[in-house]
Amino acid sequence: SQLSENEILEINKVFMKLDKNNDGVLTFEEMAEGLGEINEKSAKEIESIMHSIDTDKNGFINYNEFIAATMERNMYLKEEKLWGAFRMFDKDGNGKISAQELKECLGSDDNFKNDPKIYESMIKEADLNGDGEIDYNEFIKMMTANK
Repeated sequence: SQLSENEILEINKVFMKLDKNNDGVLTFEEMAEGLGEINEKSAKEIESIMHSIDTDKNGFINYNEFIAATMERNMYLKEEKLWGAFRMFDKDGNGKISAQELKECLGSDDNFKNDPKIYESMIKEADLNGDGEIDYNEFIKMMTANK
């Protein structure tokens, strides 16, 4: 849920590069120039994006709005990756990961081959509601827990 120092530095570089007059806000013109050649359709898309990012509705994108929008995008992409990983383990598509499905996915890994109980213990560790399987919310909590 937080950006790393490197990610923030990269976002800062992008913002500074787009902010041609260094006034601390991005205008439509600066955004359009930063994106290269635009046509009428892309101009409308830029306007739409700016409108959604411009939370104080002053017609400009300030640094905080830019950071917030970038964080939301990063979170969306992380969520998308988590969903893809969950679906990979949820072999039967029922919305839950069973010990058997874990075994099917991880069974060829040498770290897990010798201990048949490892899959049940992995399920128990993440199974918050005690139903013997990992649902998507439990999966997200497990994958995003601070270790």
